[in-house]
Amino acid sequence: MTETAHLRIRPVLLLPMAGVAFGACLLRMWWAPEAFFRGYLPACLFWIGLPLGSLALLMIHRLTGGGWGSFIRPILEASAGTLPVNAVLFLPLTFGLARLYAWAGPDWTALAISGGQASYLRPGFFLIREATVFVLWFCLASALELWRNKSAEARLDRRSALGLIVYGLTVTVFGIDWVMSLEPRWTSTNVGFLSAVNPMVAALAFAVLARCLLTPAGRNTVGTLASLFQDLGGLLLAFVLLWSYLAFQEYLTIWSENLPDKAMWYVQRFNAGWRWWTWVMAAVCGGLPFALLLFRTHKRNPKRLIWAAGLVLAGNALDVYWLVLPSFYRSPGELSPLDALPFIAVGGFWLSAFLWTLPRALAQSEPERTPHG
Repeated sequence: MTETAHLRIRPVLLLPMAGVAFGACLLRMWWAPEAFFRGYLPACLFWIGLPLGSLALLMIHRLTGGGWGSFIRPILEASAGTLPVNAVLFLPLTFGLARLYAWAGPDWTALAISGGQASYLRPGFFLIREATVFVLWFCLASALELWRNKSAEARLDRRSALGLIVYGLTVTVFGIDWVMSLEPRWTSTNVGFLSAVNPMVAALAFAVLARCLLTPAGRNTVGTLASLFQDLGGLLLAFVLLWSYLAFQEYLTIWSENLPDKAMWYVQRFNAGWRWWTWVMAAVCGGLPFALLLFRTHKRNPKRLIWAAGLVLAGNALDVYWLVLPSFYRSPGELSPLDALPFIAVGGFWLSAFLWTLPRALAQSEPERTPHG
């Protein structure tokens, strides 16, 4: 039985659900535009992290090699190929900048921030930057289309090395613009690192989860197959530790400085309302997966590894919402069940595009020829 036969969810089943959810979102935008855009932004940020992180992981594997990358390459390629869908889904946000960002509103005065920031935080310049970032991502994905062309390996290595630099610079600009500028007086030098790592954590967790689901239930995972799952589990553990280190480092540095304009970011996210969300996010994305992935038997068994990958992916979603929503709400109790609609709508469209391209990526995948390691 082929891997594509194990895809129980079809795109045609997700599209109606996504369409209904998106229609409800548009209705909500009519009567409560602020609430719509506040829920739509983190949904778009989470789902675009999957193709961006997949593109970065593909480039890393191109440069380092190893069986782990070949094992999940079709999933990463199918995920990276959905970037145009994410670009279209981001378009509604361009009409809501004034409802999300204080610096885009008519009452904002440039004198409230320094001269450099005042020049940078302008709606027109913002849109130009985001259009440039998306164009660079499309060019980067197009430059790596010859992934399986063995005669172009040296060229692909150079493209991947340059592409990782482009990736790091563009996601830094993207994170500063969409997340850090929610609080225009707040700055952090660690935003760039987290903006680069977060998508890779989400993409790897998603790829591991999908790889586990595509493995036949009755297939005996021993030998090379078990070793490949163990490699994926070990890599996922490394990324969990990297995310935990960067997140705690930023918190420790800012809190120890004790500067009001920097500490306010964490004051908002550690108040009585959001404190439990913070601890749940840390446990789901860091603590629980770390405990599961410490055991070799868990990493070699896809039935157990899938739980760790699912926790990391869920924790990443909580993290994205934790970055955005406290800038607008004093506690999660102020949220409405309707705030989940953008996540369902954007996710439904994205998963439909992913499932549409995945069978072809699996069919085109070459037999495993890369030595284990």
